Parts: sequence; structure tokens; C-alpha cells
Amino acid sequence: MELGLNKGRCIWYFSGMKIKLFISLSLGLLLLGVFGFSKIEDQSTDSPQEKTVLASPFSEKSLRARTVQGDPFLLSQYKDRYLIVDFWATWCPPCVAEIPHFIAIQEAFSDVQVLGISVDDDPAIVEKFIKSKGINYPIIMSSQLDMSTFGPINSIPTTFVLDKQNRILKKVVGYESQSFFEAVIAADRKTTNKNGTH
Repeated sequence: MELGLNKGRCIWYFSGMKIKLFISLSLGLLLLGVFGFSKIEDQSTDSPQEKTVLASPFSEKSLRARTVQGDPFLLSQYKDRYLIVDFWATWCPPCVAEIPHFIAIQEAFSDVQVLGISVDDDPAIVEKFIKSKGINYPIIMSSQLDMSTFGPINSIPTTFVLDKQNRILKKVVGYESQSFFEAVIAADRKTTNKNGTH
């Protein structure tokens, strides 16, 4: 499904200080959307320790696809793991800046699975990018999915952190640090261990 994203809808977020790319008119008005920018919903300002579980559109059916690497992606393969779902593109600088975080998380935690969903047009470009960056997690092309299932994704990167029952713990629009994503998962681990159940 065509997202209608363009290279203007790519947002920089820096740890501690979040800076959005925006258009400033001479009268001091800030208008998003003039050159392809969109109004941004930012849920990443909440503390990562705050647990707010949202209904999830992520399921075996909604994520059924073949990865750029050529393998079938089945959500059931990752039962009892946290899932980080990252909507990104090779032409998006903050998306690219987050990739080392996800590579490191994938290497460090056996109970976490990262999934990248690329909104690029050309899978061949994505495949070359995967090899050049040493990406160690599956990448799916968004063109294989019904993107309307996941709600409005008007800007990238947009990243969802899911618990082990595929419920949304956090939705993040824009760049975030590796420590932020780790803290979201650590907070849920702590709550789960305390309660003895998910």
C-alpha cells in the first residue's frame, strides 16, 4: 500500500533535546505540511518507565510477508519475545542513525526481536543497504503489507515496542536513543517479574 511519504517527512530527534525539522515562515508561524511535512504525534516524551499498554494491530496476519533477505516472516516464530517494529527508509537520516541501536539490541537481548519495515520503493536498494550496514534482523517491504492496519504513519522513523503478547508498550515518532528502547523493555520486564504474569 502506498504511504505517500516523501523525503520531507523524516524527523530528527536527539537524546535529551528533540529537534524537529520544520518550516519557519517570516511571520514566525510554524507550518507543517507545506513541503510534505506532516503534523507529528509524539508519544516518546513519556518516561520509558511508564507502562501504558495499547491495543495492537500487529498480528500473524497483518505481518505475513517475505523479508528482503528472502525468508518468510512469521510472527509465531518470535513467541515470548519483545518486538520492536521500526518503519524506516534508506533515504531517511534519523532512520539510518537508529539502525546501529537496533543492531546492538538484537545482539544483546535473546528475548527481543527487531523487525524493520522499509517504505523504500526499490527492494534491491534495501538489500544492498542491509548488507552494507550489517543489519542482523529481518526487513520487510511495506508494499507487501496493508499499511492502514497499523494506523496513521505519516512520518518516519515511527517505531513500536510490543510486549511478549504483541501489545503496544510504546509508539515513538522520530529518533530515539538505544537506551530509551532498552528502558521501555526493562520497565515491562520489571513489572512482569513483580506481578508474575503479563
